[in-house]
Amino acid sequence: MPLDQHAGPEDAQLVVRSLKQDHEAFGQLIDRHAPAIVNLAYRMVGNRAEAEDLAQEAFLTAFKALSTFFNLAVPYRSQ
Repeated sequence: MPLDQHAGPEDAQLVVRSLKQDHEAFGQLIDRHAPAIVNLAYRMVGNRAEAEDLAQEAFLTAFKALSTFFNLAVPYRSQ
C-alpha cells in the first residue's frame, strides 16, 4: 500500500501531535512506517532481529529529533 493512502491523520498531523507529548500519535507513525523501515534494514543487513533493532533505533532517533523537523504542511520553497 502506498504511504499516502493510509486512513487516519496525515504524518504531518501526527508529528504535530507528537510534539505536544501525544505518544499515541507517535505510535501511529511507528505502526504506519515500521514495516517499510524493517524491510529496508533487513535488505541491508540480512538478519531479521538486527533489522528490527535498527528500526527501533531509527524511530528512537526520530522521536528525539522531532522538534527539529521542519513544518511538513508547508511545501519547501527555495529562496
